[in-house]
Amino acid sequence: MLETIELRKPVMIDGEAVRELTCDTDLITSDQFIDAEILAANAAMRLRKMSTKVVELDAGFHYYLGVMAILAVNPGYVVEDVERIKGPDVLKVMKVGRNFMIAGAEEDEDEDSAPIEDWEDEEPEGEEPGDLPILG
Repeated sequence: MLETIELRKPVMIDGEAVRELTCDTDLITSDQFIDAEILAANAAMRLRKMSTKVVELDAGFHYYLGVMAILAVNPGYVVEDVERIKGPDVLKVMKVGRNFMIAGAEEDEDEDSAPIEDWEDEEPEGEEPGDLPILG
């Protein structure tokens, strides 16, 4: 979903003072998701704060997911451009990633919580119940 982050303090990107950043978590690719995880782990190692994290509570990972959502709609930007954001604006970027993770978890819960009565036991066409495939 396309969103706009309004920055309290502009950030310089390509010689321009940027006051708003567009982002879209729907455009985060699997590579960007992995990049976010790697960047968060590298930042933790630099700060010597390596620990086992629960993904839903990992603020560094959420921050870099937010960065990836920004890069997804701003192909001319690089990670270092967004890393120049300061103060409360950093939290705005982190919240984009956190909301992405929360929304994904809620969708999983909805899918997992379907009542058993709603499940359909359908046999594939042309097969009778109990037929086993012939292998070989």
